[in-house]
Amino acid sequence: RNITLTFLDYIKSKFAKIITLDTEFAFNNEAMGMVKKPVCMVMKDLKSGETHKFWHYKDTQILTHCPFDYDDTLFICHYAPADVSYMMKLFWGKPPNVWDTWVEISRLYATERSGDGGLSLLNTAKSYGVPGAMSFKDKTDFRKLIIDTCKADADFTDEEKSGVLKYCTMDVELTEQVFLNQLQDITSKSKESYETLLWQILFRGAAQSVVTKIQHNG
Repeated sequence: RNITLTFLDYIKSKFAKIITLDTEFAFNNEAMGMVKKPVCMVMKDLKSGETHKFWHYKDTQILTHCPFDYDDTLFICHYAPADVSYMMKLFWGKPPNVWDTWVEISRLYATERSGDGGLSLLNTAKSYGVPGAMSFKDKTDFRKLIIDTCKADADFTDEEKSGVLKYCTMDVELTEQVFLNQLQDITSKSKESYETLLWQILFRGAAQSVVTKIQHNG
């Protein structure tokens, strides 16, 4: 391993875009995380720092393709089945390059963090000492607002829409920080080359995506 090159540097050299994303939606099957009604998506480019926000709920002008080239983009998310299901619901297809921070934290700490929510984004961020996470109550309140509004086929007020997008953006920022901390965590616990580490992580992410596609297709 080249000690003058960080794992992040190596990943940046392999992808034109490194996109952290989060999605909000109503479930079709909560146990599997399948999307019934897309609400919004937020994407942040780690390289440029640019944030892209998409509101999809009751929007008849939804893009039928991802704005980023799948082959040259690494997508980072916390629990890929939910976000990949969202992308497939938009007819964007299955992204080939996925880093699932949930899978990686499970691999590293599943035996130490058992119990409901032990591997959640909020708890993972807390374990890394990441500041700025919203409270569990606020997260629960936003999820309830989204589910109840979609279930009633009602409209979000402008204030609610702004709040949901802000909430989604906060989760994107949190996922990005978890990812950056995870890079150091993984490399400190493994002597594998960066090439091998990335291949293994993308293989696990691809497995999550394939399972999602099977569930999506029925």
